[in-house]
Amino acid sequence: MEKDFLDIISQYKSVIQSWKKRGDVQDGRDTGWKPSKDDVLLPKHKATNIGYALSTTGYCVSASQSLLNDLAFQELLRIRFAKAKLISIDIKEQFYGFCKDAYGNISSQNKWHTAILVEDSGLTFVIDVTCGQFGNNFFNKDFWDFATWQETLRSPRCKHLLTDFNDNEINYAPKITDFKTYNKNYLYSEIFNNLHSQTNLTNNDRNIITDFLVNQLTTFNNKILSHTLTTIDYSYLKEVNQVLGTLKYNNYQKTYSVLEFGSKDSAKNWLNGFMDNQCKIDMYLLTFGSIENACKILDIDLNELNSKKQTGKFYVIFEFNNQFGIDLSEFFKYAQLIIPFNTGLEVTNVLNGIVKPEYEDLKKSGLEENELNQKVMEISENLKETDKLNTSWVIINNI
Repeated sequence: MEKDFLDIISQYKSVIQSWKKRGDVQDGRDTGWKPSKDDVLLPKHKATNIGYALSTTGYCVSASQSLLNDLAFQELLRIRFAKAKLISIDIKEQFYGFCKDAYGNISSQNKWHTAILVEDSGLTFVIDVTCGQFGNNFFNKDFWDFATWQETLRSPRCKHLLTDFNDNEINYAPKITDFKTYNKNYLYSEIFNNLHSQTNLTNNDRNIITDFLVNQLTTFNNKILSHTLTTIDYSYLKEVNQVLGTLKYNNYQKTYSVLEFGSKDSAKNWLNGFMDNQCKIDMYLLTFGSIENACKILDIDLNELNSKKQTGKFYVIFEFNNQFGIDLSEFFKYAQLIIPFNTGLEVTNVLNGIVKPEYEDLKKSGLEENELNQKVMEISENLKETDKLNTSWVIINNI
């Protein structure tokens, strides 16, 4: 896969080098900012030269548009049956900058960024010719895999909707949303009142736990996933973990959690990162007594989990067997455990697009573990794409 990617981008590199040598790119005429395509380029909006255009805040849209419209670039897309378009994101605060005109005058603060999304031979990547504005580490770093580009630059509070070329949302992190089954005020009141059964807690402890579960869990999971936790955030989570640690612990023979992704690609990339990180979970994970309950609380359509219809969404189901942890069941309806972020999970199998009952039947056949895993891999490989479910199944077995 890596060799394929390098072979593909070598052709785009050649086109970009030619684009950079164009006279109207060299002198800044084609990379200058214009309010619309029909407007005249004003002298103050003209980039002084190509170096200024590619390294100064405020030229990301016009420079990327210039490359996208380049005749050689468009011809390369045509002959390779590839697609490309501009995409924009809200950037993390450390990458904020101030837009400057050709005379160096500061006009406004910039909090977003634009680059080119490309789909070629089944691979999706980003061409970002202006990321040099973010520092020396980004100089001449024109090519990115989408997951790394998004993880590096995108704000967890980004309001831009990124879609692929089939209008499916692309995001290589799980979709973390607030609980929609409950009214927040009702949920807060219910959990806080139920926590009085935990006689070792003070009211301040109860407020910390309730506020975290109801109001802060989504925010901090998104921060953890986007690697934007601050020193203050870590201090807050340390306090939360200490209070959570005073709750009762329990062991559940079987408990579940479900994550929703914008696409199969997103789930695949997240799972690969999860496995590469020694199966340490990069969020706080709530578990439930059934998949139905998990979907109910997490606002996921249960029917889509078992569907073969391509909905643009993909799901990862966690099945925990004999899982020990912090018990929420006495005060949070339907929930069972909360698993703190960075907890290592004992993953024994990941089933991709294979029907779960079929896996259970294989287990009952008496196959040895190695034979079972091999059989599962063979079935997964032989399934036609259209026969696969929109779900991966991660099985955790604790001895």
